[in-house]
Amino acid sequence: MTLPKFGMLPNPYAVFVHGTEIELAAEGNRFYNALLGANRIIANSQYTAKRVCRILPSVKKHVCVVPLCIEPARLETWGKAPEYSSSVSKKRVVIIVARMCAQERGKGHDELIEAWPQVKRRVSDAQLWIVGDGDDRPRYEAKVEECCLTESVKFFGRVDVETLGKLYRLASIFAMPSCQEGFGIAYAEAMWHALPCIASRSDAGSEIIEDGSNGFLVRYGDVDAIADKIAVCLENSKLVERMGAIARTYSLQRFSYPRFRKNLFHALGC
Repeated sequence: MTLPKFGMLPNPYAVFVHGTEIELAAEGNRFYNALLGANRIIANSQYTAKRVCRILPSVKKHVCVVPLCIEPARLETWGKAPEYSSSVSKKRVVIIVARMCAQERGKGHDELIEAWPQVKRRVSDAQLWIVGDGDDRPRYEAKVEECCLTESVKFFGRVDVETLGKLYRLASIFAMPSCQEGFGIAYAEAMWHALPCIASRSDAGSEIIEDGSNGFLVRYGDVDAIADKIAVCLENSKLVERMGAIARTYSLQRFSYPRFRKNLFHALGC
């Protein structure tokens, strides 16, 4: 995030906070001062809003929440693709779409890999698809090899929007049991493709996933719980279909651009 010098900021002005950049705000620096001087701070989730208020309690009255939307261009691309629903032949696949950075090891990759032997014991043909890239990818690949999971865990790297849509449509579940999501737009995108989601209770994922309805929530780092919820879903296609339909409706209602635009303009007083 690039900011002008504090004295050059317009007045009045608003700041939209996504989550991770809050950690850059230290008393007296430009990030801190930009938040301090804003007449409106828009957070992408209640989780992010609470983090802002924890760092700067004095700005609480200026903070409001506007959940993000799925990028319209992505929906346009995905909307041209074949039907996303249960008519597509689903595989027993769990997919995670996330960065793999050494400085951000809270996305849930380690936990999913560690849970996979348990999943395989219950669902022998289960596959884990890991989409994304980063400097920590070699460590994850080595971990998969050490655990003798190379035949059931596949790394795709970064993919284009069309390919991502294809992977979503083939998968059964989206799992990102993270502890660091300021919002978690990947959950919304997965649900648009009728995928139930597994998230942790430790971040904004718990504001998107309704436990037992459009997915499951687990305690962050609880490998046994992650493995159990994945296996429960992969063992029960009817459950996945029912939760996926709820997830699809939820995503259409909550994460559309028109709704985001309306909420943003309301927050800005437009």
